[in-house]
Amino acid sequence: MCIVGFAFMYIFSYICAKTDSVFLLALCSLLTGFLRMVLMMVNLFTLIWYAGGMEATRNITPGLEPKDASGWNKLDIDRCVSQPAVYLFFMILGQSGTALTGLAVLLNMSGNMCITL
Repeated sequence: MCIVGFAFMYIFSYICAKTDSVFLLALCSLLTGFLRMVLMMVNLFTLIWYAGGMEATRNITPGLEPKDASGWNKLDIDRCVSQPAVYLFFMILGQSGTALTGLAVLLNMSGNMCITL
């Protein structure tokens, strides 16, 4: 999934860099943003699974609520462990993407160019 997703992001970034159409630019930017969020979620849930040893999608899937008090306690403990990691992951990823985009724009000031990381 990640290889295909990054390939599509490359294609959308290329279209953004070469197009003169505002509609096509907006459409590709929207698709790139959506795809970036999907890829971040896939990577995040995979990291939580391998690093934390817990299935993170179980915590957000409707209908899988625990039936008793001990199940709710375990779910609360899992959420207390996973939520700070999730927020930290998105904060680091977002800030590094912003910094890299700003650096890339500073290094390449010529032409019309859309860089998405």
